[in-house]
Amino acid sequence: MTKKDNDPDLSDDELASSVTLTQSSVGSEKSSYGSVSSKTAKTDWRSIYVAMSLTFVSAVQFSLYFSSLWPFLNIIDSTADETFFGYIVAIYSFGQIIASPLTGFWSNKIKQITLPLYIGLGLMFVGNAMYLSIELVPSNRKYLLLFGRFITGLGSSNVSLLKAYASTASTFKDRSRAIAFVTGGLALGMTCGPGNRIGTPLSMSMFSFTKAEVVRYTAMAQAVMGFFAFSTYVLYIVFNLGRFVNQRLLSVAMLFFLILFHVLTYSWPFLPGHIQTFTNAEANKSSTELVGCNVDKLSWCDTLKPVNVWLYYVSYCIIIGTAFPNLNISLNTLFSQIIGPRRQGTQQGILQMSGGAARMIGPLIISVLYTYYGPRMAWNAELVSLTICLISWLLLYKRMVPLKIPKIEGFNDFRDEKSSSNEKDTESRTISKL
Repeated sequence: MTKKDNDPDLSDDELASSVTLTQSSVGSEKSSYGSVSSKTAKTDWRSIYVAMSLTFVSAVQFSLYFSSLWPFLNIIDSTADETFFGYIVAIYSFGQIIASPLTGFWSNKIKQITLPLYIGLGLMFVGNAMYLSIELVPSNRKYLLLFGRFITGLGSSNVSLLKAYASTASTFKDRSRAIAFVTGGLALGMTCGPGNRIGTPLSMSMFSFTKAEVVRYTAMAQAVMGFFAFSTYVLYIVFNLGRFVNQRLLSVAMLFFLILFHVLTYSWPFLPGHIQTFTNAEANKSSTELVGCNVDKLSWCDTLKPVNVWLYYVSYCIIIGTAFPNLNISLNTLFSQIIGPRRQGTQQGILQMSGGAARMIGPLIISVLYTYYGPRMAWNAELVSLTICLISWLLLYKRMVPLKIPKIEGFNDFRDEKSSSNEKDTESRTISKL
């Protein structure tokens, strides 16, 4: 995306129109921002569809493996534990942290997104090829898996470019719908948050699932959750729900929803029953896979109270499947509106970096807390994090508003004079060419 001349910010004329416009496909260098008045500005939906498709591909390659990653890691390398699993989840986001702001800055500098997108897609292909080839390596397979996810994380930084494109290629009134298209493809593939990625080992310990069962049930839960997420995006895309929803109130409400999920699925000490346990000695003697919690590996097994399996999965599907897509749209829409009608590659890269930092630090902290102290401490950490976020939102609520550009007295006369001058220059150049 480019604009005439080489100024990375929009001109005063473009800011005054309070609209960003593009008439090109993704990455084209013939884009025009604010080239028409806000009365005739239109969103180029074809390019938004392309951006949506690319974000969907990025999301699928990220989340496709998670339902089976933990059992697969145990199969290819028996030395890997829950903590190392947290490293594998976190290293992907570490790659995003490194690459996202650099990619956004580079895109703004060269005034296009095509080349950064190609490089990002290429890195994702290399990282996933390493994952597929991991069984061909005779030893240290877990480290190859770790490195492969890092390379894939570097490539996934191009998502910030696509969100920036959706923000600048849409009119103000279509902004939330355009954001819904692009982030919808992203969120359908990655609906669950970083802390919930301990869900696989947790389900095996708390609900006594076998490796095959946990893969099947996790996949089913993600499918149902995806349905709720898809339904949410349909409301935004087809019915343009963003025009009728207060984005600030929606964000606050969804944070309450996430807190509710953790309260409902908390392993409260007063819950009845005990989880099934086994020891290393029993596992070595058994010819079949033992299920439950290994007391020799996890010291908290005897004190953990089982949460109702239906309550856990129903809450997971409905609450997470509803809260995440709504937060995704509302936050990205507000972020783009707060920045205003200007190039957003760098800012979107920083936003992606902050999200990557959370996705990196979160799994590390949660996996360590889970391994040494159990699910209760992991849930406590998430509840504290959500509460701090909610309080911050309430304190800064009045500042979460779109950028308002003040009207300057006499500016319209200047704009008309400038427009007339540009027309004369164009006419002169045309005559000289003839």
